[in-house]
Amino acid sequence: MKSLLMAALAVILLISCKPKEPTEERYTQQAPEIETIKAGMSDFEKGDWEAFRKHYADSAKIFHNAEREMNVDAMIAQDQQNTQGYEAYGFKKDDQELERVITDEGEMWVNLWATYQIKPLGMKEKMDIPMSLTFQFVDGKVVKEYGYWDNAPMVAAMMAMQDSTKTVKEPVMEEEKK
Repeated sequence: MKSLLMAALAVILLISCKPKEPTEERYTQQAPEIETIKAGMSDFEKGDWEAFRKHYADSAKIFHNAEREMNVDAMIAQDQQNTQGYEAYGFKKDDQELERVITDEGEMWVNLWATYQIKPLGMKEKMDIPMSLTFQFVDGKVVKEYGYWDNAPMVAAMMAMQDSTKTVKEPVMEEEKK
């Protein structure tokens, strides 16, 4: 009887030591955090900066193509300045991938791959800029963001546009002055 009782206790102990199943999927493409990013993208496209700000924690750290961090206010100011130079801007709807992952350390991140499309003022064509952004979430808010994209085509187009608007003065020959 004692051995039966010991065997039963051993089975109960083994069952209770079984690791718990995670309460959330470690990888998914459908999650509240993904919907938060989609809402933020919509707010960005509308220029609704107050609504956009609400997706971020006050202490959020943002890194866009740089190792130097900026806060939410600095990011919004930069975005406001940049978008003033565009006739139109937004994300291509048919070219987006979003996923939420939970790391081994329990951190929750949303990764976004998208094409940002702009039409700078005075330019005939739109420009497509592939982007990769990743957002860390805590308590439903973005606390850290990393964004990477290639600014070179945009800068080259802006420089070409500036060059085409400059008027070139040809030197006046001495004989023509008289």
